[in-house]
Amino acid sequence: MARMSRWFELTAMTILLAGMTSASFAEESSYSGMESRAIKALSEKNIAAYEGGEGMGLAMAAELNRYPGPKHVLELGGELELTETQLMSTQEQFEQMKSSAVELGRQIVELERQLDQEFNSRAITSDGMTELVGKIGQLQGQLRAVHLQAHLQMVEILTPDQVARYDSLRGYGARDEHQQDHHGDHEGHSAHKAEGAHASHGAQHAESGHGSAGSHSSDHGQCTHGSAGSDGEKCAHGGQCDHGGECPHSTGGHQAEH
Repeated sequence: MARMSRWFELTAMTILLAGMTSASFAEESSYSGMESRAIKALSEKNIAAYEGGEGMGLAMAAELNRYPGPKHVLELGGELELTETQLMSTQEQFEQMKSSAVELGRQIVELERQLDQEFNSRAITSDGMTELVGKIGQLQGQLRAVHLQAHLQMVEILTPDQVARYDSLRGYGARDEHQQDHHGDHEGHSAHKAEGAHASHGAQHAESGHGSAGSHSSDHGQCTHGSAGSDGEKCAHGGQCDHGGECPHSTGGHQAEH
């Protein structure tokens, strides 16, 4: 009977797993529909961006680290109050970047087309694939460098104030301001906690008889537990200690408590 029950459990699990596997295979791939593209690895927008010399986020390392881009500097020329010389220099940088980017972008698209056709015709070989991918990667690196170089040149053209203004207009300063405010709040909170802890520490000393006349001075290291002790013992700190023995507020003890 036990064997029969175990058999039914295993059978049920097998059916369940088979159903889950079938369902997972039945799900459509995120690539569905892309098989009809002219170049499978590139959308129409990708192709247009490459052939049009668009930025495509290739210069984000510069743009988001206070290195303005010539295209947006020209768009914000009025707000940045560009001089005539700055305007001409920026326009020149933009045109050089655009020209180089368009040429490299077209080469990338052509090689991607060739790679796609090689796979589609089943004529691709390992060596041929490696060569094509290597060329594409090299061109993509050159394209990124073209965009980054244009951003580098802009900090030579603009003043520091204009760069700061550019970041503000592009909305890049809000995060830094929030971080500074948060850091200030954190420091204020820490100072408040420290002040409260100091006040609590002082209150504990007062309650334990170390306040007012029974306090000891941290500045002078002198114990003042009364003008005369019950046993007349001389305090090591120059006063009379009424503890009847060695004063616990000797130099070592005082430092340990504080």
